[in-house]
Amino acid sequence: MRLPFQLPNEKIVVFHDTASISEVKTREEFRQSIFESWMDANKIFPEGRHLTYAEYPTHFVYNANSQECACYSLGLLDDDIDAIKEASSWQSASYLGRLFALLLFGNLMNTPENVWGKCWKFLSDDVLYRHRTTVGHPDANLTEEQIKNTTLAEIDKVLQSNGKCLSDYPSMPCITGASLLDMHNCLVLDELLYDRLFLVEEHKRLMSSLTDEQKVVYDKIISAVSVGTGGFFFLYGFGGTGKTFIWNTLSASIRSKGEIVLNVASSGIASLLLPGGRTTHSRFRIPIKITEDSTCNIRQDSNIAELLAKTNLIIWDEAPMVHRFYFEALDKTLRDVLRFSDSSCVDKPFGGKVVVLGGDFRQILLVVPHGSRQDIVHVTINSSCLWSHCHLLALTKNMRLSSRSDIHNLMEIKEFFDWLLKVGDGVLGDDVDGESIITIPDELLIKKSLNPLSDLMDFVYPDILDHILELTFFKERAILTPH
Repeated sequence: MRLPFQLPNEKIVVFHDTASISEVKTREEFRQSIFESWMDANKIFPEGRHLTYAEYPTHFVYNANSQECACYSLGLLDDDIDAIKEASSWQSASYLGRLFALLLFGNLMNTPENVWGKCWKFLSDDVLYRHRTTVGHPDANLTEEQIKNTTLAEIDKVLQSNGKCLSDYPSMPCITGASLLDMHNCLVLDELLYDRLFLVEEHKRLMSSLTDEQKVVYDKIISAVSVGTGGFFFLYGFGGTGKTFIWNTLSASIRSKGEIVLNVASSGIASLLLPGGRTTHSRFRIPIKITEDSTCNIRQDSNIAELLAKTNLIIWDEAPMVHRFYFEALDKTLRDVLRFSDSSCVDKPFGGKVVVLGGDFRQILLVVPHGSRQDIVHVTINSSCLWSHCHLLALTKNMRLSSRSDIHNLMEIKEFFDWLLKVGDGVLGDDVDGESIITIPDELLIKKSLNPLSDLMDFVYPDILDHILELTFFKERAILTPH
């Protein structure tokens, strides 16, 4: 190993840009460079003078503890740390990573975990920059764990090219998840960082609570995912039948195996109820102004394209709320993106991915400005050419009536849901040219209000300032104003 040396009073000093001059001076006053430590050690230990620098600490570690302590006191066993810190002032982080890997390979570090703990930031200095360049967003961030995993993966790659791997060094930390080195972006990484051990137990708990009806739905979808030939499903059920419970169970099952589920919803409110949920526009980059010829803004060589290629299941909740062109745009995009890995994907709905839509056609449909009843029906998903490929699944049992509430509350819940279903089925009120006047029960009204809007907000969001940071508070309530 070539030892760096310096002229008198010209030693390289490494310090953080926020450190004061006095802090740097105090730290550097008794600090020795690699060269100085090497010369002083040879003065003290004549038996070490026939050893090279690389052999020096490796040789003495097998001798008496006092000699090892002496090596530490001279800075010999910490010199690898100093070498990396000094090299960081004139070499790239990628070079430092290769240097660390070669030191590991040659067993030239007495305590590699100690060197890693003190130097990993130098080794990973350009990971965030490379990530932001790849993603194309200057403010994209990574967690400390993601940065460490990527740096360790790069070190492991160098070791493997020399017939070793990181697991050959038990004292070194393991890669705890997928690395950016393997997938070039954090989108896939984020979907693989779930706690798999927790999800295994969560899946067992959820499975034990499935009804027979829900179990049939679960089995059909999981079977399609396991076979890997794709499938298009629509899960139909009114509010309270357990669609969200199915989504949670499916997500826990697939993610516990280290596979990817993309949970999306047509509205931001609905996406809050899904584990790792996003809006469809955010996840799939669907254009706001949609036409029959629209596709998602996804390039074949982009990060999101790679994420879609690795995805095992797509769950899209509240599907009846959006235009059928949205689903057709995703269908065309998936066929185009996936055809490079499998040419048969062009002929399969959604490129052969398993896609599950959910919702209730009794609820809010897409708003068509000045549109007739026929216009609204024409733009829903079941008017799409994709619908002929869809397998319809249904949930009919109201799970909220299975709760442990008292009899009075259960009766109130049942009466409300019965009334709600009658509204949805169009059997209330006198139908005149497709329009009905529906009387809303008194117990659902806020009456004799001087400020109706304020009272409505207070009713739906009581003491909102006390709950402003509670996600569950906003998951459980919403004011919807369809027009």
